[in-house]
Amino acid sequence: MGQTFRELPPLIVEFGECLRSIRQGLGYTVASLASASGFPGEYIEAVEVGHAELSIRSLAVMCEALGLSSAILFRKSGNPSG
Repeated sequence: MGQTFRELPPLIVEFGECLRSIRQGLGYTVASLASASGFPGEYIEAVEVGHAELSIRSLAVMCEALGLSSAILFRKSGNPSG
């Protein structure tokens, strides 16, 4: 039986897409981000494709592992003030 995912709000999906784009742009693999952040690679992949929500704390940890401010995701996600 396959796993069923509930549809998440577009902003959550967009955050995941931004995270993936930034991660790849910085040369990180899912495995290297998992190692740096302490999150399982499966969780990171699920966030990036919009199948899992990312808490503010998790966002901060992943951004820190990437050497970034979490504000970059707000700017990249189309926030008009960014």
